[in-house]
Amino acid sequence: MKTLLALLVTMTALSAQAWLKSHYGKLKNRGSTYTCTLTNKTNDTLDMKYVVFSFETLSGESAPYDVQNRIDKRVRSGESITASVNETYAYKANVCKFLAR
Repeated sequence: MKTLLALLVTMTALSAQAWLKSHYGKLKNRGSTYTCTLTNKTNDTLDMKYVVFSFETLSGESAPYDVQNRIDKRVRSGESITASVNETYAYKANVCKFLAR
């Protein structure tokens, strides 16, 4: 019974992440700081949960990776949201997206 309950809780947590919609932002960098900005062009309020920056190495020697930060902000129609992350000069962000309910 405990195993079944643990399995159910795990499946629920994983499926909650799958329900999030991706909204791709505009990526800018200044030195090692990357900034992602998104303007809500929908007619709905977006409940933003995470921002994700996808990084790759400049040399191509390592595998690409993502940096995901929890933000928990609501963005009304017409409003903008901005999030930033710092990374070393050996890596370059190529995409950023906000995940919302």
